[in-house]
Parts: sequence; structure tokens; C-alpha cells
Amino acid sequence: MKVFAQNKFPYWLYAIYFMFGIYEHWINGVYGSITKYYYLFFLFYLILKAKTFKLNSTLYALIVWILFSCLSLLWSDNIDHAMISLNTMVMMTGIIIFISQKKFYFDGVCLMKIIDHVFYISSFLVFLGLFFSQTISDFNETRYILYLFGLYIDPNNLLVFYFISFSIGMYNIFYASRNKYVSFMFSLFSFYLILMTGSRSGIVGLFLVFSILLWGKRNIFTLSQKIGFLLSILFLIVCLYTFAEYVLPDAVYDRLLGKGDVEFTDSTGRSEMWMYSINKFLNTSPIFGLGFGEIASHSTFVTVLVSIGLLVYPVFLYFIFAIFYTVIKQNNVLALMLLTIPVMQAFFIDALNKRFFWNAFVLAILLSHCLDGTFIISKKKII
Repeated sequence: MKVFAQNKFPYWLYAIYFMFGIYEHWINGVYGSITKYYYLFFLFYLILKAKTFKLNSTLYALIVWILFSCLSLLWSDNIDHAMISLNTMVMMTGIIIFISQKKFYFDGVCLMKIIDHVFYISSFLVFLGLFFSQTISDFNETRYILYLFGLYIDPNNLLVFYFISFSIGMYNIFYASRNKYVSFMFSLFSFYLILMTGSRSGIVGLFLVFSILLWGKRNIFTLSQKIGFLLSILFLIVCLYTFAEYVLPDAVYDRLLGKGDVEFTDSTGRSEMWMYSINKFLNTSPIFGLGFGEIASHSTFVTVLVSIGLLVYPVFLYFIFAIFYTVIKQNNVLALMLLTIPVMQAFFIDALNKRFFWNAFVLAILLSHCLDGTFIISKKKII
């Protein structure tokens, strides 16, 4: 079988695709909505190359979810708001369907090149963050965001891009044994900037990344090696915590730990929005939902539930859990880290129109379908 990635042109198609996925907000802010035309071109190219395609249960679940979301417009009272997300959802569904076809599988060498590209392009964003980060407003010094060309994105979105650099860097250090010095440097910088966003979900994300790093070694090391690896991780965590305590502004540090006027339990109104959305959903149409676009609840999982109802919501969950199951079964540490953080963050924000949410699945599918199993961690093979 001819490997798709042996052709340099398709490799650069992916490289540009992921670059736009990270810098899309600033590119569109300066040049207008041009990235959507590249995504259409990318999808059209995949369709022409694939010619035919096969579906599995995961893809069927994705299609059913998207089709029912579109159908729910019939009983939605806010179609304009719905289209903001549905346009992205339909396009990304097409991309995911076609990159899941065997014709578009990569070998390990080409996939590693793409991962390196994603690492460096996200690390460049981290580099910019070191010099162009400012407080979110003159009256709020608890959160820092990256300003480029006078534009910025929400800190809850920004930290996901910082996590890309951090996750790949950690993988390079503890598993791939490559680019260790560069990976350590940008992992340290990204760790600092993740905390500078002032987002408490960043702390949860850091815990998850370290947990996945440990989990991946569970069947590989001897007991003494596991203890040594665990001690290394704990030592790193202590060093990073000490580093954060001395370098973070007091206002940011206090927000992260719930000190002063900002309590840790403060959710900026999320819990109230969730309860309002769920109560309205249960009292109106729990089976078929309120219709897409009817309500935004500051959580992707709550928004989907109240939009499509209990009838189709399990299908949405199946799509997500099926991909998680695949990468967990493979012991695919890198795919699991790159998938976990955006999905976790989507629980706290509405992310259906956010490229980082969908690209988490794109990367997980590419890594799990690697032709030579390069990213599958086993006793016989550790890259």
C-alpha cells in the first residue's frame, strides 16, 4: 500500500492546517476570515484523493450526532446562533471522516515530522507569550493573556495551545528521548504561561498530564524503575511548584490557590448557568432537546445535552469515549495527552466552534492510526 505521507505536498497540507488551527484567531483578525477557505480546500483535497470511504461505529456516531444537531434547528428559536457552531461542526466532521481512511494513514517518520511542526509552532506561541502577555484588563490582574496585533483570545482557550507545547515537550523528555533541551525549555515556559492565564482548569490539566506520563509506564518498568520514575515526576512537580510561587504575580498566584477575595470554588457563574440550562431542558424537552443554538451553558457537554436531548446524547458521548478507548488500549501516551486537555477544557467552555476541540480528535486519530505503531508504548518498543 502506498503511504500517503511519502508525498511531501500532503505533509505540508497538514503542517499548514495545524498552524492555522493555532493562529486562526489572529490570522483572521488581521486578514479577514481566510482560514475557512484553506479548511475547505483541505477537505476538498481529501475527498478527491479518497474517492471512496468506509465508516466504522465511531464515525457513524459522529454523523448521527451532527445530523440530529442540524435537524434540531427545526425546533430551535436561535438559528443564527446555532450556525456559528454548526458550520465548524459539519466541516470538521468531513475532515475527521476522511483522515480516518486507510489511504491517509502516516508512517511514524512522517507523523513525527508533523508532531515536531505542531510542537514548534505552539512553542513559538509560548515564546510570544513571554513578551506580549498583559493583564486581561486594567481592573483584573489575576489573568494574563497574549495580545498580538491588538487581538487576544480567552485565557481558557489560550491555555490549550500552551498545553500542546507542554504535552509534546514532556513526551519528548520522558518517552521519545529527543530534543530534550529544547523540550525542557519550552515545557518550562509553557508551564509558566499556563499558570499565568489564571485558569484553575490549568492546574487540573497539569495534574492530568503528569498522571498520563506515569500511567504510560505502568507495564514497562520494574518496580524499582517505577519508583524512580515516580520520584522523578514528584521532584519535577515540587520544582515547578516552587518556581511558580516565586515567579507568578501575587494576584495570579492567589487566584489559582483561592486566596484573598477570590475563592477556589468561584466558577465565574458556570454552576448557575449549568443549573439554569439543565432545569429549562428537563422542564421543556428532555428527550429531543431544546434545539441547537437555543442556549449556551458555558460547557460543551451541557450545551450538547440540552440541545439534542437524551435520545442522541449517548451517541455524542460514544464518539468521544470510542476515541479515548482506542488510544488508552494502545497505551498511546502522546495521543492521550493531546486529546485529554482540550476535551477537559471543553467541559468548562462552549468549544464546538473552537478548532482546538476538533483538532484534538484529528491528532488522536492520526497518532492511533500510525502505520508502524511508532507511538504505541509497549515493553518491546519505547521510542
